[in-house]
Amino acid sequence: MKKLIIVLCVICVLVMLAGAVWIVLGRHMSDPVFDAAVVVLPYIGSTAQSGQFAFHAGPYRGGTAVLGPKDMAFWVKDGSGYVVNEAARQAAPDLEQAPADIQYDDAFVEAAHAGE
Repeated sequence: MKKLIIVLCVICVLVMLAGAVWIVLGRHMSDPVFDAAVVVLPYIGSTAQSGQFAFHAGPYRGGTAVLGPKDMAFWVKDGSGYVVNEAARQAAPDLEQAPADIQYDDAFVEAAHAGE
């Protein structure tokens, strides 16, 4: 009987931990900045020589503006990544060019930094 109680307690703790993880991940999964990171990080990370890098991302024109190292600029919308400038195009040649109204300008940079 004592073993059964211990097993039930362990199961309860595991269920509570799983619920907490699901809640935390659920919040991040609906975050556009998190979505942008998932799309763009493979390209940004491949350019990091030390294995460390920083990026900025924030809402911009219905999508997410992303600034990576070496002035790379990406725009992410609906799970698809687009290059905005030549630095991003060199890092991610397989991504399409962003629509014409998405430009690498002061507004784009401000939007990316606003997401911090």
